[in-house]
Amino acid sequence: TGYASSIAAATATLVIGGLFNLSEGSLSVNFNSVVIFDPKDSFGSLLWTYADVPSFLLAAIGAGVQAGVLGRIGVFLTRYRRRAEWRQSTVAKVLEAALLALLTALIFALLPAVVDGCEGVPEDDHYDDDHRRLSGRQLGGAAPRRYVSWTCEDETFSPLASLTLVGEEGAIRHLLARDGTLNFTPASLVIFLLAYFTACSLAMGLSLPAGTFVPNLLAGCCWGRLIGEVAVRTSLRDYCSNPGVVAAIGAGAQLGAWTRTSMAITCLIAEVTGDLSLVVPTLLSIALAREVAALIQHEAFTHDVLEVLGLPFSRQHSLHRDPWGGHGPSHQPPDSSLKSPVEEEGGSSGAIAVLEAEGAATSV
Repeated sequence: TGYASSIAAATATLVIGGLFNLSEGSLSVNFNSVVIFDPKDSFGSLLWTYADVPSFLLAAIGAGVQAGVLGRIGVFLTRYRRRAEWRQSTVAKVLEAALLALLTALIFALLPAVVDGCEGVPEDDHYDDDHRRLSGRQLGGAAPRRYVSWTCEDETFSPLASLTLVGEEGAIRHLLARDGTLNFTPASLVIFLLAYFTACSLAMGLSLPAGTFVPNLLAGCCWGRLIGEVAVRTSLRDYCSNPGVVAAIGAGAQLGAWTRTSMAITCLIAEVTGDLSLVVPTLLSIALAREVAALIQHEAFTHDVLEVLGLPFSRQHSLHRDPWGGHGPSHQPPDSSLKSPVEEEGGSSGAIAVLEAEGAATSV
């Protein structure tokens, strides 16, 4: 319940607002989209065509691969970091996190130098000389985007720097935008995706609070945007939709593959984008992405990490085998050499009933 409430509050989704309006006796519901639309488009209209289906399929397959590989890396690093002798002290854990943060900030600050190129500021945007930020285009209820000049001249900005130096939320707004004012080159998107995916992978298992929901959302957005940008550069460009549409499909597919849920993610994407026409494509893309991710990592990342940490939880064990051999991390007993957080404090884990495949309840 707390997790769902946090997601609803962070994304200002329609369902929560709609329930509140109904409880107050009002039937009016407004979309609060984070997507920047073209003013000629209208919410709820069909903003994709059947020519986009191949792009949707590629976005779903790639998102499933990303979710599965990221989950595998996350489980491996979590297990390794709990076993490593060199990081058992608090000082080592703090230094490790600080060093990784420093390297990430340095790489993201210098990454725009890899791709040269500056673009002009859209006519309805303005330039902020104090912070060298270009912001504007608050359409469709969305918050304004930020453009980073970096080494570009006045009234111009660097597309890659506008992804690496604006934070995750700012990058997501750029990638989901459909107003056609900013066209990312495939090279810029590939470089950003590789750097961001690597940074997310290395952060798995660190001794600090860090989520995986938004990173998967951003990685899926970037992969979908890449597919969309490539599609509009082919001979079918006259029939393809805006790359921001494919970015939304990629985001939903990767979130679905990561969490192994369908309806909740579909509702989230529809509410965040304010585009009800994407409900069916999102559902089908999530179904495909989940199957692809299951070939790489049978269970969701959360389930595998719980068992790596030795934390008991109730669920029915699947009889499917891991395609990589054996039963995979989610079907192995907890590592006896690792202590759960409760045991490390010298307490008892308590009596928790665990439902086995045969239906018998045993006490842990």
